[in-house]
This record gives sequence, structure tokens and C-alpha cells, in this order.
Amino acid sequence: MQQKYVPGVLVRRWPETGDVPVVFDIPRSGTTYPCEFRPSAPFLALHQSVSMHVEKLYEGVVDAGAHWLYALFPNTFIDANHHETDIDPELLDGPWPHPLQTTQKSRLGIGLIHSKFWA
Repeated sequence: MQQKYVPGVLVRRWPETGDVPVVFDIPRSGTTYPCEFRPSAPFLALHQSVSMHVEKLYEGVVDAGAHWLYALFPNTFIDANHHETDIDPELLDGPWPHPLQTTQKSRLGIGLIHSKFWA
């Protein structure tokens, strides 16, 4: 197995040989909270949205030939399941460099940048 580690960002694993065109993407299980992340919500409210241990469920997929991609940061920092333009403009203190494409998820507070947390 080969592996690439980008501190605080991701771990990518892939087979030495015989890979198949499948990627197991694990974007919501990270628990590496960046130092610059200073949320006003309580930690437990933030942390309960992490899908704990999914990376362990998929540990064996590389042996079967698939690729494994694991986001180390929590989805409450940046939700990697959303496009970079899926932001509620109310959360920004200035212009965004690209036109926004705000979805219903962002309007509900759970887009690229989460603004709603449930305790």
C-alpha cells in the first residue's frame, strides 16, 4: 500500500498494483481541529456531527484495490461534501472571489461553512 499524508488536511492510500476505479471518500470523520478554528458553539455541539470511525470501517478497501481518501479536518470546519461556492453570503465579511451558488443546505446552516449546530 502506498500513502500520502498532508498534515491537518488528508490521508490518501492506494494499492501498489491492481487498483480498481473506486475511491472511498471519507470527508466527515476528521477530528483534527485547526488552531485557527475558533467557533462560538460548544465543542460537543460541533463534535457530534463528526461521523466517527468511518475510516476504520473502510480500512480494508485498499487491499481490495480501491483508493481511500480521508479528510483529517472536521466537517464543522469545512464540509468537504459541498462545493466551494455553496456558502451563505450572510456568513461572509467581504466579497467572495467567485459567484456564490448557495444551496438549501447553506440556507439551513449546513453548507460548506456550518453556522447551525445542535446540542
